[in-house]
Amino acid sequence: MTTTGIPPPPPPPPPPPSGISAGSIPIPPPPPPAGVSTNSIPPPPPPPPPTGISSSAIPPPPPPPPSSFSSSSEPSKTENDASGIPVPAPPPPPPPSGLPNAPPAPLMAPLRKTMRYQPDVKTRALQWTKMQANFINKTVWASNDIDEMALEDELETIGVFDSIQELFAQKVIERKKRQKQERKQEICILDSKKAYNINIALLAKFKHITFADVATRILSIDDKFCTENLLSNLQLNVPTAEEMGKLSVFVKSASEEELEQLSKPDTFCVEMMKIDRYKERIDNMLFRCTFNEKYQQLAKNMSSVLEASIALKDSSSFKELLRLILVLGNFMNGTTFQGGAFGVKISSINKLVDTKGTEGDTTLLHFLVDTVESKMPRLHGFLDDLQETGHACRVTLQDMVKDYNEIRSGLQKLLQELDNHYGDDYEAPEGDHFAKTMYAFRNEAIDKFEQLEVRYTSMDVAYKDVVTFYGENPDQMKPDEFFGIFKTFTSSWERAMSDNKSARLKLENMERVRRLDEERKERIKAQKLRGVDTSDVGSTSNDEDKNIMDNLLDKLRAGELDTSTKRRGERSAARQQARMQRSESVLALQAEDLLKSIQTDDTSSPFVPRSRLLAQN
Repeated sequence: MTTTGIPPPPPPPPPPPSGISAGSIPIPPPPPPAGVSTNSIPPPPPPPPPTGISSSAIPPPPPPPPSSFSSSSEPSKTENDASGIPVPAPPPPPPPSGLPNAPPAPLMAPLRKTMRYQPDVKTRALQWTKMQANFINKTVWASNDIDEMALEDELETIGVFDSIQELFAQKVIERKKRQKQERKQEICILDSKKAYNINIALLAKFKHITFADVATRILSIDDKFCTENLLSNLQLNVPTAEEMGKLSVFVKSASEEELEQLSKPDTFCVEMMKIDRYKERIDNMLFRCTFNEKYQQLAKNMSSVLEASIALKDSSSFKELLRLILVLGNFMNGTTFQGGAFGVKISSINKLVDTKGTEGDTTLLHFLVDTVESKMPRLHGFLDDLQETGHACRVTLQDMVKDYNEIRSGLQKLLQELDNHYGDDYEAPEGDHFAKTMYAFRNEAIDKFEQLEVRYTSMDVAYKDVVTFYGENPDQMKPDEFFGIFKTFTSSWERAMSDNKSARLKLENMERVRRLDEERKERIKAQKLRGVDTSDVGSTSNDEDKNIMDNLLDKLRAGELDTSTKRRGERSAARQQARMQRSESVLALQAEDLLKSIQTDDTSSPFVPRSRLLAQN
């Protein structure tokens, strides 16, 4: 049964007329019971009694009838829920308000004190702890000795409120809000990545200069402002043809407000677009800025290769040294397959150090160095002839060709730009010095480039000639590889010279010690023949040093001293030499003391060796 079949509740009875007592009012009839299914709406509660009637005269409302009506309006049994339990009756209505027996509501204290004066702006807060109004009784705050209203009037009159408002007003920062609003309203035409690059590489440097001033300095070619770094960043962030088209359309159709809302990277590009042939101008200005550095580096590299090639080709001492190496190599190889060579690859000169001696203490390069220094010193001048190869071996052909082509192509672009757009009939606007500056630079650059061409031609001819002269293919052998062979050989030669020098010093020191030791033995022998006691001659340390030096000398004579021992460095040699000098001085002092002891006849006073006196002093 739906709710549409339920009869509406009866209207409430009208209020009783005045003058009728409460006891004469009949009890209102209960609402008619209605049979309702499980989804029916319960009947409404009875209406509240009218006001103005005493509570004793109002009988309690009757309970709702247990009967209900079905859809056919026939009476049925008491309604139960699904479990068979009777449904309880609805609760009685609440008692009417305004009855004489109702308890009075408690009085609430005010939450805030009323202030007659308020600040015009927001001020800083005083961090105190408030007390509620119902807790200030019998405290200093409840005293009536002071009239607060009069005090407030006095403070207003003497301007205390105005002063405290001025001193303690909170600062309202509106700038950030305005910036946020501007950012939200920015109009961006360029790609976000390009706009970011412009912000970082360019606009960060233009914080204290306007975009119009930047354009003015570019037009005037201010060398202090237009550095290589700045021009490179400008070249990297030049707007493309598509971006220039979009910006032009926007500028022509935009209002003044929209132009102000244009982002800074877009505004910068719009300002740069006002410069005639902006991209070509930046390219040529960057070429002019980097020309001198590239020219000097390229000229230096060409000179190194040219001078090294000429020195290698004309060095007579190096040619004779190569013949000496060929003769020694053929002698060593004898009748083997490697012997009887008419010539060798030039890189073979660096394999001399790999040929070890019989006992492993020397190499063929050490032998060759010793032979040249001691018996053929005229060949030693090749080191000066090959000195330039140290600079030439750092020159790479790829870098040299790259720099040369960059200078040539940049100069060609500059000539085309000046001829096509800055001819004789061109009149430069005021402040635009591009044409004047570039014409002067063009003449200087042409002269220097012609010098490079002549030097490059000479270098190429000399390099190919020397590479062919030493049996290599100039089309396959690069300058850094070719000259690196001779740089490695000269470095190995100088290292072998140092090793031989250290070995000679060690040998000389050991020979000196050996001679001193022999002289000491002879003196001791002579003293024994004279009957002098020589048991205390020499100390343990001297004997130990003597034994060490004898062992080293024996090893050197037997060929057992390897190359690594010879290369311990000058520090070890100096330390060994100082120790041997001390040993020699001690031996000399002891020998002199013994001689004095023999010659003296005075035995009354004890003899004190001079070495001990020196030690005591």
